[in-house]
Amino acid sequence: MSDTTATRETFQQTAGELAREHTLLEELIPSCPAWCNSEHHRAVDEGVTAEAAAVHSTADLVGRLEELRNSVTGQVVREGRSAGWDLILQAPGDKRCWGTPAVNLDVYDGHKTRQHIVLNMTGGEARVLARQLLHFADLLDLSS
Repeated sequence: MSDTTATRETFQQTAGELAREHTLLEELIPSCPAWCNSEHHRAVDEGVTAEAAAVHSTADLVGRLEELRNSVTGQVVREGRSAGWDLILQAPGDKRCWGTPAVNLDVYDGHKTRQHIVLNMTGGEARVLARQLLHFADLLDLSS
């Protein structure tokens, strides 16, 4: 078998596998929620399995933390250079429903310490959590 024939067969096999993954992807996700901006087919083209590519996802909402100093001593309490968070809404692809959306929160402190939190919640629960966080923020601001 020549190198050209072997290359052609490998290409045909890869193209066939890719076509099967695209077909499976179409079965998994016939449509996306309005908030999804995932490029499902591009992910499959880049070698991601159809199951992994079927995850619906928003773009990252990124926040950065500023340097925090003790107001009395001036000592740095938290460095701000590379500390912050990434927030993503994701849901598994499912042809019957969009699965349970989850808020994925990655928090990092600038020292390679990273915490990953997944919050499975409804829109109403997310609003309650947001109000509770605002309440705590007000308590912090009013206490200083």
